[in-house]
Amino acid sequence: MLGSAQAYGRALFSELIPVGHEADMFALFEITDKGSSWLGPLVASLVLQYTGKVRPVLIYLLVAMVIPAGLLHRLDLRESIKAARHPKAGEGVMEGDDDDDDDDGGGGGGEKAKARC
Repeated sequence: MLGSAQAYGRALFSELIPVGHEADMFALFEITDKGSSWLGPLVASLVLQYTGKVRPVLIYLLVAMVIPAGLLHRLDLRESIKAARHPKAGEGVMEGDDDDDDDDGGGGGGEKAKARC
């Protein structure tokens, strides 16, 4: 169950990334994913230490899975996904990534413009 939740989260995240920022956003995703991997075991061990019982830990794990799933279920992400796929003029283009400054000699954008389409 946990693996499928992680796969769904990654797939949903990839749908919400603005065009041209994929590397930035997935780098942030990995940093926060790996950086927060200690939080669950810490909370579980603290609950177990203070209560001396495993049942409250299981309740914590259930709550930690069910509440975010319920919140995700209530979100309507269609507009956000559409905005990420088709950015408005000036959005989604990384800073310093102008078509006019390509050094391909053709003046038409070259390989960068083809790769962005």
